[in-house]
Amino acid sequence: VANRGLALQHMPPELRDDKEVVLVAVRKKARALEFAAPRLQGDLEVVLEALKAPGGHKALPFVSEHLMSDHRIAASHSKELCQLKDAPVQVEALENSQEGRPVQN
Repeated sequence: VANRGLALQHMPPELRDDKEVVLVAVRKKARALEFAAPRLQGDLEVVLEALKAPGGHKALPFVSEHLMSDHRIAASHSKELCQLKDAPVQVEALENSQEGRPVQN
């Protein structure tokens, strides 16, 4: 995964659930977040690293729902959030995070 982040998809589940392995992968290729274990798709450090990587916006569809309302994600990727298929949910999360209200699921 150090050379090819998307190689994470071919890794066994225990490596997809290893934070250090996933961090290496998402730093190389943001979209590798798609193949990370669900708990790591909801890990703020992993998600922020993926979003900082080249093409970071491509990781947005794989960010766990509870992080979509985090102001650090919403503020830096508001345009991309609104373009996702689930735009109404994402827009609500963005609006609520900017107003300091929690998102209600």
